[in-house]
Amino acid sequence: METKPKSGAHTVGEFMTRGLCVADTGLPIDDAMERMMLNRIRHLVVLENKKLVGVVSSRDLGFATGFPGIDTKVAELGSAITGPAQVCEQDAPVGEVARVMEEHRFGCVVVVDDGEPVGIFTTTDALRALRQLATGEVADRPNPPTHQIESDPEAFRTGHYVRAADSCTLKAW
Repeated sequence: METKPKSGAHTVGEFMTRGLCVADTGLPIDDAMERMMLNRIRHLVVLENKKLVGVVSSRDLGFATGFPGIDTKVAELGSAITGPAQVCEQDAPVGEVARVMEEHRFGCVVVVDDGEPVGIFTTTDALRALRQLATGEVADRPNPPTHQIESDPEAFRTGHYVRAADSCTLKAW
């Protein structure tokens, strides 16, 4: 069952970061950490053969690099993925997605349109939404990411993620 916005309700699509900073599972962890630092982001969407397989956070990478003997110049990003990506549709109510993120302590949700990733909604995006809704002041994202994906509708069809806003409960997709 899809979660539809209530009349006048704001949606994730209004506040998400459009475009995704992505990396392939085979990218060395060192390169992924550099990409995140240069883009000033904490979440990197991970693809394998152009399919969404997960998200790694700066915390995930810090944990992965803490093991003795790990050579981060060789260790691949795919080994740092801790679980399936959490996803929602663009028209999901921002309040419901924020509630699910808070409840499960998710740092981000990948936003999809008909199964294709089109953006990311992070805790920073949630704070920008809160500021805009509280003050009426438009809160644009100051630094768009680089290393963005090219739009290919067939490239991102996969069953390896979980819906974060589907009747406000998590389900395997």
